[in-house]
Amino acid sequence: MAPSALLRAFDAGVDAVQLRMKGVPTQKIAEQALRLRALLRARPTLIFVNDDFEAAIAGRADGVHLGQEDAPVERVRQKVGPDLLIGLSTHGLKQAQAARARGADYIGVGAMFPTTTKGGAKVVGPEVLPRILRSARMPVFPIGGIDVHNVERIVAQGAGRAAIARAIVRAEDPAKAARVLRFVLERAPLVDAMTGSGD
Repeated sequence: MAPSALLRAFDAGVDAVQLRMKGVPTQKIAEQALRLRALLRARPTLIFVNDDFEAAIAGRADGVHLGQEDAPVERVRQKVGPDLLIGLSTHGLKQAQAARARGADYIGVGAMFPTTTKGGAKVVGPEVLPRILRSARMPVFPIGGIDVHNVERIVAQGAGRAAIARAIVRAEDPAKAARVLRFVLERAPLVDAMTGSGD
């Protein structure tokens, strides 16, 4: 995404970004994080690095996001200290419930729907969300295949936030896509009040 389009997307409601640069050396990821920090310096935006906690530290990111197969959350916490946020991908209720005890600050849950961003991701569906939202006791981000056509399905389950890539990055108008998605997600507190679910 071009820098100008990226800025318009953030102005339209995106408030965090994750750098996912598989197979790229730590130094180059850190450099990209620093460039992104400079680009977004006037915006209250959180920057996360996928997998590489050393790049997150060197790149002055706000956090690092880990998968179940990456370095254990407990070991990463020892390395980064209390100030760097740690997110953890989860794929069901048991993993979500265990994340807090392991030291994670937030979790991703998915995949909600079929996704081309991460090949081979198992679809768990939005129906898992209510129990996870009630029991996780931390911010929960549904992820995987979420777009303007199905985001209402996760809102109906109580989710008021989401991690979204393709539906914004590959949209003809990323800012418009971000604005629509944010508008729908912000309706979630009304759903929480009606269903008793929430995070």
